[in-house]
Amino acid sequence: MKKLDDKTYEVYAVAKMWGFMPQDLTFPEGSTIDLYLTSDDVVHGFNIVKKGVNLMAVPGAITKTSVTFEDAGVYRVVCHEYCGAGHQYMMGKIIITPKKYY
Repeated sequence: MKKLDDKTYEVYAVAKMWGFMPQDLTFPEGSTIDLYLTSDDVVHGFNIVKKGVNLMAVPGAITKTSVTFEDAGVYRVVCHEYCGAGHQYMMGKIIITPKKYY
């Protein structure tokens, strides 16, 4: 993770059986995250619940999106592409903290 300015962050994430690296991320509310995603093994999905973000993590390719988190809360990240026997355990979270904590 790299902080570009007070509101913008760059995150490089890797999907692999059975998790995301990094698994949990924390940012202040109002942050925009430029997310770069790839996979170490098979095709995985990357869905940020409640944000409408659905990416594919493909070996040898990088998928990119930008997402802004205006509201504090915990946003679950789940794999939405069946990727094998441990698929149901593949999750993480993005924690958005109120500005008063930063």
